[in-house]
Amino acid sequence: MTYDPLPPALTVTPLLPSFPSFTSNTPPSPFILTVNNVLVPTHSNHEYTFSTFSLTSPGAARLGITLTSHAPLTSIRISPLKLGIQGKINASGHTAWCTLPGAGYYIIKLSEAHELLVLIESPQIDVPVLSDPGVLNVLSYGALSNGTDLPTTTAAFCAALAHVRGPTTIFVPAGRYLVGNLVLPSYTTLYLSAGAELIFSGERKDYTRHWWKTSQSRPVTWWISTAFHSTHISITGRGTLDGTLGGQAIAANLVVPIATRHFRCEGITLLNSPSWALTTILSLHVDLRNLKLLNRFRDAGENDGIDIMHSSHVRISRCVGVGLDDPFSTKTWSRSQGDIAHSWPAEVPDPLPPCRDVLFSDLLSWTICFGVKIGAGVLTPHEDVRFEDVVVYDASIAIGIHHAHGTAMAKRVTFRNIDVEQVRQTNMNKSTWLALMCESRDFERAGPDMGSVVVEIDEDRNTQLVRNRPCIQDILVENITVRDAGHTGAFIFGWSEHCPISDVVLRNVVMPNGECAQCLDDLGVGAEKPAPWGGDPCRERVRIE
Repeated sequence: MTYDPLPPALTVTPLLPSFPSFTSNTPPSPFILTVNNVLVPTHSNHEYTFSTFSLTSPGAARLGITLTSHAPLTSIRISPLKLGIQGKINASGHTAWCTLPGAGYYIIKLSEAHELLVLIESPQIDVPVLSDPGVLNVLSYGALSNGTDLPTTTAAFCAALAHVRGPTTIFVPAGRYLVGNLVLPSYTTLYLSAGAELIFSGERKDYTRHWWKTSQSRPVTWWISTAFHSTHISITGRGTLDGTLGGQAIAANLVVPIATRHFRCEGITLLNSPSWALTTILSLHVDLRNLKLLNRFRDAGENDGIDIMHSSHVRISRCVGVGLDDPFSTKTWSRSQGDIAHSWPAEVPDPLPPCRDVLFSDLLSWTICFGVKIGAGVLTPHEDVRFEDVVVYDASIAIGIHHAHGTAMAKRVTFRNIDVEQVRQTNMNKSTWLALMCESRDFERAGPDMGSVVVEIDEDRNTQLVRNRPCIQDILVENITVRDAGHTGAFIFGWSEHCPISDVVLRNVVMPNGECAQCLDDLGVGAEKPAPWGGDPCRERVRIE
């Protein structure tokens, strides 16, 4: 048996310690992984195992993967499938080999073993220099890097933040840091070195309650947030924010850029968030890239990855999202309808700003819920939102607009260049590659005439109620590869004939049979299928190209 030639020697830098804190309640990893003949740690996270590392220079990565205890391997599958990466299995059936093209996020499935996520970062070129006057090392302020003494370590971080005067980097060396709430002021960069792990304690006494999650009857804190009305804040590096210990006593949104401008988060891992992991709220000009959002499929509900709320000019790129709930979505709420807005800045009244000009691109999504999604909250508009170059490894609804709350519009939404690899999950009685639907009872509850009224907000945040307008409008679904369509068919429904879904274009959608869809029946949208809430199926308002 022959193998691909070994790539040039590269130094491999693991981004987590060999025994990070979150593994204390997980089974051992079933994999032994080598990268270019270098042994690299792997970490079990119950339903999957992952390894995250960086290479010191660009180049391919030759992987050897050995199962510690398993029947002989018979197959290897490497996602993204569109890359066409082939693997090989040795004669004994216990080791597989493959060559990955370089930095990127991959999911490897070996026979019946659970998945191995291989998360490779490119070389880092912007490492702070400790001798620079604008760089503050938290160890110099008394932080403990052994995962103990939360009060002392939190005080050290806060002391460093108090010394921010103009552009300043708070440098966190490798180690484990048990910390409480951190509020980042303007012109701050929080830099997490490779091997640095910030740990959320999960103890109610250690954190501020920012809101109450009614659906789960538990408090939620903003673990690391921006100061209101701040600007030019970054969280960068190759470190990890670990929320594993969060639970019923208190949950956490791990990173909360709120009421800020020019925020950047790049390169870090957000691990096992006990609530929505990264929530961008009331912010402008936000850049989120190279993020690894690794949540579990158990022990937590509503553990979304990235939720963009009431924000504009947002870019999310080259991210992987894994977990029970939606990895990538936009949502809008109101102060009068919703618990989440309890601690938002009081000077921003209803109607809250829309979500506008949001681009998600180059994503890998694996979930039980929606792969990519608008909703469920649509209490103020979602406008000019795009999802492009996405691989949905698995989901119950791969591509979705779920208008479940509010009476505003979702309009000018694009889903482009999306590869739906698997739809093995079922949620909300749906297992489908596409669901564009309005089921918001707010139309009904608002009164007998509100079923045909949609809320619109202009650039100056003036509100108007527009009758007989669509609730979902100007939707483009383009260049979609559907390898698995699910088992319930697709859904395209508005609220009613007076408040429909309208102007939907589906272009170049290739279904599992390898053929480009020519009609709604080809797409799995049934002719007589009624919406469960009595909505309008709107077949005449959908165009296939």
